[in-house]
Amino acid sequence: MSVTRNESEGQDSKMPTLIGVALAAALIPLGITVGGVSLETIGRDLDASFSQLQWVINGYNLTLSAFLLTSGSMADLFGRRKILVLGLIIHSIGALMAGLAPTALVLDIFRAVQGIGGAMLLASAPAILANEFTGRTERAKAFGVLGASFGIGLILGPMLGGVVTETFGWRYSFLMAVPVGILILLFAAPKMRPSKNPDGGRIDWPGLFTFTGALFLLMLAIIEGPVRGWTSVPILANFAASGLLIIGFLVVENNRDGAMFELSLFKNSNYAGANIIAVLSNLNLVAMLTFLPLYLQVVAGLSAGQSGLAILPYTGFLFVAPYVTGVLAAKISARFLVTAGLIFTAIGSYVMTGFNAGGDWLVLIVGAAIAGIGVGMVMGLNDNIAVSAAPPEKSGMANGMFNTNRILGDSIAVAGAGAILFSVVLSQFPALISISAPELANQASDLADQVVRGNIQDATSGLSAETARVVKTAAITSFSNAFNILLWVLTAVASLGAIVSMTTLREDHHQQNAGAEATSAVND
Repeated sequence: MSVTRNESEGQDSKMPTLIGVALAAALIPLGITVGGVSLETIGRDLDASFSQLQWVINGYNLTLSAFLLTSGSMADLFGRRKILVLGLIIHSIGALMAGLAPTALVLDIFRAVQGIGGAMLLASAPAILANEFTGRTERAKAFGVLGASFGIGLILGPMLGGVVTETFGWRYSFLMAVPVGILILLFAAPKMRPSKNPDGGRIDWPGLFTFTGALFLLMLAIIEGPVRGWTSVPILANFAASGLLIIGFLVVENNRDGAMFELSLFKNSNYAGANIIAVLSNLNLVAMLTFLPLYLQVVAGLSAGQSGLAILPYTGFLFVAPYVTGVLAAKISARFLVTAGLIFTAIGSYVMTGFNAGGDWLVLIVGAAIAGIGVGMVMGLNDNIAVSAAPPEKSGMANGMFNTNRILGDSIAVAGAGAILFSVVLSQFPALISISAPELANQASDLADQVVRGNIQDATSGLSAETARVVKTAAITSFSNAFNILLWVLTAVASLGAIVSMTTLREDHHQQNAGAEATSAVND
């Protein structure tokens, strides 16, 4: 319930609130994407293993998804502005300590802390805008700005992270979030009107613990699987424990009031389909934003800044496509457009398999642009399909569950894509160097670990010119093959998504308004 204030005070609070919320929202996609272009530099500076580098991204994604619904309940109970402020403080502290981290473990821990703050920001920002902007037209414009801020953060993350890493060092790619948080706290947060909903429900602690534990163990098994062996006891135990916690989570959520997940919503074909599509589509999105820059650094020899700019054809269309799709959806079936977007994603991923070291850059640019258009088309409509499928009184819960599952897809993407890259390089690189440099056979596994981190410089350090050339060639070949296999997997995943779209999405009276509302959808 909003606090009544006079009209003059209300007008004075609108612009600072909009700017503050938009900046806070931009921090979330920046937090997800900014580290991808810096992985090679981080790995070399902190002597981090490939699994530790994956946790730089997944630590943030894991806590962001796990705490999102709980943060929404906290915002209702204790106040949206209070949770936004707390989220900014936690997010800024996490970013500060990540930037100052002396080891990879410390970096991973504080990236997870930063993700908790991000969950609070994502949960409270839309509610603050809805409380401040009550008119239909002004609210639509405000949420349009919010959606644009997510898109801009998504585009700027790889570019800004690459330029900052190359100019000032990787630490500043995390530290730059701190002054933004401080500015919001000092100049925007005090102007925001407090609001809360004491009847909004209670915090689902059993759901939070079982859900977070299941996700953590699943990610740990996928990330460590290539290193320890997929059939090793620790990995099988992690998979089993994760499965048991998922079962426990489903039992808990199905037998208590105030559950963080209302499983009955998944009985609706549109809602279930939109959630599955969100996960499958985000597999492409996050795998590209995280590992395409690393691939370009290893195979094409680009710097961090250059690789961030090189993926602009992909990220640029992520920003443009949702709005164009929103206009088209006024006259064209949403199911058709989402299916077309997934087909474009599959085609773009396939086209990119034709790029390799010394290859035609046009192949990469065209493929990335087509895939970016496809993912952007899905982003432009899928949110509205999911929320429109739920009864109006459950739209908040439906949106929170949808965003949680989408970010869960991010975590699976990083872990799964990383497992593919590491497994292929670990199997191919030793075989390649054993032919031309058999004296390195005993070091093959250690060298492969450096290669998959993009650390070619250390892998060839101290070797003769000829041996270094052999190692570099083997590194480029094995990494290129690994990334091509990943692209084939992404092609298959997007194709599966198109089938899901065609078989689960149904047109109804809610979706006739998809085009009008899609341009103000909040995209991550």
